[in-house]
Amino acid sequence: MSGHIETSKLKEHPKNNHYFTDLDGAKYDEVKRSIEENGIRDPIKCTTAFTVISGHQRLHIAKELELETVPVQIIDVDEWEAEYLLIAENVERRGQAETDPIKKSRIANFLKEYWGVLEGKGGDRRSKDKMPLKSVSDISETLGESERNTKRIMKLNDLIPELQNLVSEGKLGATAGEQLAHMTEDNQRALLNVLGDEIERTTVAKAKEYRSVEEVSEQTADGSSDYEEKLLALQSEKEKIEKELEQSRQSEEIAIKKLEEEQSKEPEVKYVDNPENEEELSNMRKSLETYEEELEKTKEEKEQLKHDLQEASINQSQMEKMRDKLKLLEEQGRHLETDIDNISKVYEYIVQIEELQSESMSPAVYSREIANLPKDSRAYNNLVKTVELVRKWCNDMDEILFKGVDVIESDPVDNSFDNSSLTDEIEDDVVDVIDVEFTEPVDDSSVIEDYLRDEVVEVDEVVDGSNDLPNDDKFWE
Repeated sequence: MSGHIETSKLKEHPKNNHYFTDLDGAKYDEVKRSIEENGIRDPIKCTTAFTVISGHQRLHIAKELELETVPVQIIDVDEWEAEYLLIAENVERRGQAETDPIKKSRIANFLKEYWGVLEGKGGDRRSKDKMPLKSVSDISETLGESERNTKRIMKLNDLIPELQNLVSEGKLGATAGEQLAHMTEDNQRALLNVLGDEIERTTVAKAKEYRSVEEVSEQTADGSSDYEEKLLALQSEKEKIEKELEQSRQSEEIAIKKLEEEQSKEPEVKYVDNPENEEELSNMRKSLETYEEELEKTKEEKEQLKHDLQEASINQSQMEKMRDKLKLLEEQGRHLETDIDNISKVYEYIVQIEELQSESMSPAVYSREIANLPKDSRAYNNLVKTVELVRKWCNDMDEILFKGVDVIESDPVDNSFDNSSLTDEIEDDVVDVIDVEFTEPVDDSSVIEDYLRDEVVEVDEVVDGSNDLPNDDKFWE
């Protein structure tokens, strides 16, 4: 419903200043000048109770210009929906959520509750208006921030009111405030009590240090924490070191000043042959040397104090990094042990292959016997199959070594050897061999028998490495 209403009947929304900062300066003057010249062209939105939802700045200006009535658009919503519209309308009109980090945090946390956001993840639940559940991504889009910054901004809402005010006023940095927001409310108050106004100079590094003190603090019998006690001890130690450092600095300045005064003095004319002058000059030199020694000593004390102050600032997070690095080194050590074991096994494998190739499997050992084997004999065919297996083994090793193949899927290979009727074949092969070896007729059958025994033994060793031959005399006949 739209129309005009008396300006005095409109009320500001109680949460407006909770979420937004009033316009001021040039921006406010620009809006005021526009209303003076053209009036309020965009109606002020309000509830049926005349509580303003959108248009607080226009209402302020209307009262300043003493306008009796203003255009309004009345919306029938409950308080929960009105608060959401207050945020949505103002963010849309201003083009940004808010510059105050704390107020921006309040907006983000209200949207999280209103939209039913759970840790930035969607789910089966739905919002009050049966809209699909939104995520942190939607909140970050409304704020104009990244999701990471949005989560940090939302954490500021966990600060105690006193620290929230310091962040809003710009006295405490938002990033440092976010670190302190991880502490309990009791420890935040304890920190504020110990530091006082000094807390305004808290850097991110100091805030992390204060958090690390909380992590090592313990609860007392009554359930309270000894955080404040530990914090006081740390603060006292730092103040002591800083005081000593300041004293060292002052001592250094005094020594330098004395040295400069001595060096700037006009030299007096002295007679070398006057013993009194000699003695006075000697005393001056000793005095100058003393000052120089004091200056050097003061500088050393200053450097030592700086070192002590630096060590006192080491926090728990640095210790965690050292532990993580140690775990990484241990893991690397285990990997190295595995690598060494693998290398040892491969080396043993290489030695076995080299011994096998140079001794029992060397072609030179059986070259004569192989050369005399008939090409159509079973022994020759079995030897060919064996060579094929060795060649297949070499190809598989190439795959592993040069192509990075982890597992060789070998095709079935017929590695069976035909040993059937071996004696029959040997008889046939021996006849061929006799034709080659004995070009002249041999009458003595014992000579042929001995020759056959020797040749068959060598052939049999090529086939299966055994010397088991028939002892039946009928076989040799």
